[in-house]
Amino acid sequence: MLGVLRQKMADRQLLLADIAHRKTLTTGKPRLGYIGALGDANLGDEAMFTAAQLLYPEHHLVTLLSSWREAELASKGLSGPDFFQGIILGGGTLISPYWHPAIAHAQQQGCRSWTLGSGIGSSGFGDEASVALDGWAESLKQMSGVGLRGPRSLDTARTLGIGNAELIGDLAAALTPNAPQQPHERRKIVVNIAASAADNRLPQDIPALEAVTNYLRLADQFGDEVIGVAMHRTDGGPTRRVLDAAGLEHVSVQLPSDFAAFAKWVDGAHFTLSVRLHAAILAANLGIPSISLGYRDKNLDFMQSIGQERWHLPLETASLDQVTLAIKAMEVEAVGLREDVHAQMLAYRGQVGAYAARMVAS
Repeated sequence: MLGVLRQKMADRQLLLADIAHRKTLTTGKPRLGYIGALGDANLGDEAMFTAAQLLYPEHHLVTLLSSWREAELASKGLSGPDFFQGIILGGGTLISPYWHPAIAHAQQQGCRSWTLGSGIGSSGFGDEASVALDGWAESLKQMSGVGLRGPRSLDTARTLGIGNAELIGDLAAALTPNAPQQPHERRKIVVNIAASAADNRLPQDIPALEAVTNYLRLADQFGDEVIGVAMHRTDGGPTRRVLDAAGLEHVSVQLPSDFAAFAKWVDGAHFTLSVRLHAAILAANLGIPSISLGYRDKNLDFMQSIGQERWHLPLETASLDQVTLAIKAMEVEAVGLREDVHAQMLAYRGQVGAYAARMVAS
C-alpha cells in the first residue's frame, strides 16, 4: 500500500512538472508533438530529433508523454488538437507494436498526425525479428502523410492498404552536409558492434564477427587506423570484445553525444563495419560507405534506399567467407562509392525537407 501511495505521489510530481513546462510553450511559436525514442542517449534517436528540429525551426517540438499524462494535460488545455498543430511519428522503426498506443491516443484526441521518415517492422533488440502490426493500418490511414524510410517499409505499407505512403528517406538525412568528408591517406576503419543485453557471445561464436575480428587484426598490423564507435552505451561491451579479440586493446571505443561529435570521430574514415542502423546512416550523411551487418530488417530497408544493398549482410546468418569477401571488396571500392552515397543522402535531405514543409502547410 505504501508503495502505491509513493507511486501516486511521484506521478503527481511528474504531472505538475509537465504542466509547468507546457505552460511555458503557450505563447510564441506553434507546437508540434513528437513521438520518438528519446532520453536514453541513443545517438541515432537523438540525431533524428535534432533533424526534426532543423526541419521545423518555426515550431516548438514537444516530446509526447505517456497517454495518461497527455490526457491529464489535455484537460488543462496543454495537449490535444487545441495545443498541438500536429503530431509527428518520428524517425526510427516506430511503426511497430510498442509505439502504436501513443499515436492511437493522439488520434483519439483528434490530432492531425504524420510519419517523418519512419520505418515499419521490428524496432530493435527489444522486439522479435518479425512483429505483428495490429492497429497500424487504421492509424496510418488516418494520417495526413505517411513518409517512410525505405522500399521495404513502403512495400509493407502498401500491403496494409496505405495509398498515400511515399518514400522520403530516413529522417536523419536532414543532417546531410552539402559536401562529403574526404578520406585520409592512411586508411581508417570505423567499427560499431551492438548486441542485446542478454547476448554475451564471443566474436568467434558469430561467423560475421569472427570475419570482422580477423580483418581488424590484419588492418592494424598493416598500419591502418581503427576506431570503435558506440551509438549507445550498451554498444561498448560488444565493440570492445571484437577489438580485444583482434588484439586491439589500445583502440578506444568512443561514445559521441551528437552528430557533430560522431562526424569528428569518423572524419577521414574509408568505411564502417557497423551493426547499429544509424551508424551506417550517419556515416552515409558524410559520404562514408558501410558494410551493414544487419540485425533487423530495418538495416536492409535503409541500404536498399540508397542503392547499397550489396553491402548488407545479415549479422546472424552471413558466413565468415561472405563477410571476408565483402570487406576485401569494400577496401578496393570504398573511395569510389563516396560520391554516390553522399548524393543519395543529399537527395533524401531535399525530399524529407519538402515533405516536412508540406505537412504543416496542408
